[in-house]
Amino acid sequence: MEVLLLRHAPTDWNREGRIQGRTDVPLSVEGQAMAAAWRLPDAAKDWACLSSPLGRALETARAMGLAPSPDAAFVEMDWGRLEGRRLEEIRAEGGAAFASDEARGLDFRPQGG
Repeated sequence: MEVLLLRHAPTDWNREGRIQGRTDVPLSVEGQAMAAAWRLPDAAKDWACLSSPLGRALETARAMGLAPSPDAAFVEMDWGRLEGRRLEEIRAEGGAAFASDEARGLDFRPQGG
C-alpha cells in the first residue's frame, strides 16, 4: 500500500503564526491559488482521498481536483485555550514550562485540549 500525505494550503492564521488546531479557518486567498496549482503524481490519480473534515483540508483537496472523503481520524489536534493565539505570545508567556512541552513535539496535551 502506498500513502501520500498532504498538508492543507496556507490560511491567514498560518501567515500570522496562530495556532489553528480544530478551529475551522478557511484557506487564505494565497492558499486557494496555491492549492489550485498543486498536482498529484500521475500514479496517484486514482487513489482514494481521505481528508480531515476541516474546511481548509477539504478545500485544498477539492482545489486540486480531488474528491475528498472526510475522516475524523485526520482532524487536527485540539489545542484548547491556545487555539487562535500567536505562537510567539504563548512562548513568551509560557516560559520554560511551554518550552519543555514544545520540545516533546506533539506528545503533550495543551490546557483545555
